[in-house]
Amino acid sequence: MYGKSAAQAGEIIKKGLGEPEASCGSENWNRLALAVKLSELCDRWEEFAGRPLSEKSQPASCEFIEDYIRITINVSEGSVLAAAKFRRAGIERKLKQFLKTEKLRADMKVGPVIRRSAAAAPEPPYMRRAPVLLTEEDIENETKEFKDTGMSDSLAGRMARVKLSAEKLAKRKKRG
Repeated sequence: MYGKSAAQAGEIIKKGLGEPEASCGSENWNRLALAVKLSELCDRWEEFAGRPLSEKSQPASCEFIEDYIRITINVSEGSVLAAAKFRRAGIERKLKQFLKTEKLRADMKVGPVIRRSAAAAPEPPYMRRAPVLLTEEDIENETKEFKDTGMSDSLAGRMARVKLSAEKLAKRKKRG
């Protein structure tokens, strides 16, 4: 999906690094700077569209057409499209300020809106705890105790694992 555009950005960087005469004001560097700004736009979309609209819309593409930039914004459904078009002027004004250009147009259409995951980022490795390791001997002893209370073999084995894991985790909390 991003292969071609990522390759183009990589070529721009290689070209800029390989040519000492390439200036930061060149067209390629300006396009790269715009790509970085567009990435930031996607991350900060709620600031531009507002909370209700940002939950059902997202920037989908950016094109250079003649002398202006056209940003296409996808909305999830037709009823949202009407509200988005009502807010177009305000969104365009904010986008123009953000991208520092007056030559910008925002087009809105019904299209796929891919939501970011709400899952929390994993903890860094230095904050993670080691897994609970149980010896087979301990599991067998606990399983015997559960079997003596009348549990089935499979349930007794599972309960033994749960009990041993809970005990080991409780010991960790006392030490930690």
